[in-house]
Amino acid sequence: MNGPIDRYLEALGRRLAMPEAARAAALEEARGHLLERAASYVERGIAQGEAERIAVALFGDARRVGERLSRVFGVPWGWRRFLAGTVLGAGMAWLLWTAGSFPLLVYTFYASALPGSPPPDVGNLLIQSTPLTEGGFYAYLTAGWLWLLPLLALYLTLPCWWGRRAWRWWLPGAAYGLGGWLAVFWFPFFAFRFDGSGFAAEARLVLLALPLALLASWAGWLSRRGMRPRLDAAPAGV
Repeated sequence: MNGPIDRYLEALGRRLAMPEAARAAALEEARGHLLERAASYVERGIAQGEAERIAVALFGDARRVGERLSRVFGVPWGWRRFLAGTVLGAGMAWLLWTAGSFPLLVYTFYASALPGSPPPDVGNLLIQSTPLTEGGFYAYLTAGWLWLLPLLALYLTLPCWWGRRAWRWWLPGAAYGLGGWLAVFWFPFFAFRFDGSGFAAEARLVLLALPLALLASWAGWLSRRGMRPRLDAAPAGV
């Protein structure tokens, strides 16, 4: 019970980031391949211990095999990972919103400024570019909404990548999209108002942060669906 194969499987189990049922299945499959390979070496006259050592060596480093299997079976999202995803989603929303709005606000200022006008107040423009205000939306309406497309692609990259690796595809999208909502503190107060208030249209657009993140996460999960770990891909050797 403490031979090379058992020690290898113990090390491999520590490297598997996946639900317990998937971990048990992966370890059982790995044990079957290792025992089968070791048995083939024993039939050639090699001692049991040495046969197991060779089988383990050819199977691959436990860390690398564990990472490969974890990617295929999916990474579980507990509350810590969910919280981190929410925080990162909020941070990315702030960063991309500000980075996209600021150059547009600078452009619209100079496009409308009269000759001899003083230069813009950069600090004020920067504040107007953040999710604290609606200045960015005014800039997008002036310059055209196509400006949003590359920023939207960047925003959706992380939930797509996380969804590709997650055990349950919707958790990364839910965390990330929730962060997008939390990044805009006035969002819940205006999302469902239709009285013509200044932030109402913008808040209803922010509503898309969550469903779009879920869609990106689902697309990432679909790209991994059907993949199976190839535990028998190691070279036959000897």
